Amino acid sequence: SLFAKAVNDSSYSVAGAALEALSEVDSLAGLAEAKRLGKGQAKGKLVESITRVLIKWGDESGFEIIAGAFDKMPLSQAKFNLLPPFVEYLGSMNDTEKVKAGVDMVVEFREVLAPYGLEPFVNNLLNGMVAKKEKAKGVSENKTQYQAQIDYIKTKIDKDKKGF
Repeated sequence: SLFAKAVNDSSYSVAGAALEALSEVDSLAGLAEAKRLGKGQAKGKLVESITRVLIKWGDESGFEIIAGAFDKMPLSQAKFNLLPPFVEYLGSMNDTEKVKAGVDMVVEFREVLAPYGLEPFVNNLLNGMVAKKEKAKGVSENKTQYQAQIDYIKTKIDKDKKGF
């Protein structure tokens, strides 16, 4: 009950920590709170926590909240830390248009990271997503959906930059 109350705290740090704790204690209540809080105004730690809880569930209905949070985040360590789970989340999605929109956000962020030499890191994440989609395509009845996603992702990977 303490965590459930604290998710509404005026401090984004307190609310974010409470959401993460609630999610650990009662995952369904944590998911419900993350969806509710994601519709309102949030900043800082609370945005990170909302996004992490929604990504953890892998629910495609949270895409607008997750992608919106990722897209609006300023260049920061928090956004960089969110990149791998965001790409992992995109890798588990079925909706081709949402996958494309998410990949475009990742590629846009890759361009911001270019001066720091992090393009290969982002390309490796994208290659991992391709591998995940290839695996899903192998067991899916709708192979064309996955192939369209794979082809799109491959066009966005910078072939000139080698991974680590």
